[in-house]
Amino acid sequence: MGLFTYSESMIKGFAVSDRTKRGGQYVGAWRILAPEIDYERCTGCMLCAMYCPEAAIMAGETGKPKIDLRFCKGCGVCSNECPVKAIEMVKEEG
Repeated sequence: MGLFTYSESMIKGFAVSDRTKRGGQYVGAWRILAPEIDYERCTGCMLCAMYCPEAAIMAGETGKPKIDLRFCKGCGVCSNECPVKAIEMVKEEG
């Protein structure tokens, strides 16, 4: 068994006990740009989730990322780290 094993709770080297009950503030109202995923281009590598500073990205039922916009602050780290550029930051409406 290696030092790190993959699980829903592993994010960039530290463990989060329950991602659905983060206890943090909803930061979605602060956002100007929001990530938009091109699922045709996405390979499901989940690097976006590993680098997300708010732990707002989880694997969906298809194994590809699903973003919880309540916790996404629109920083663009996910878009920057995506190796196939499948995440684009777009100006949020309204």
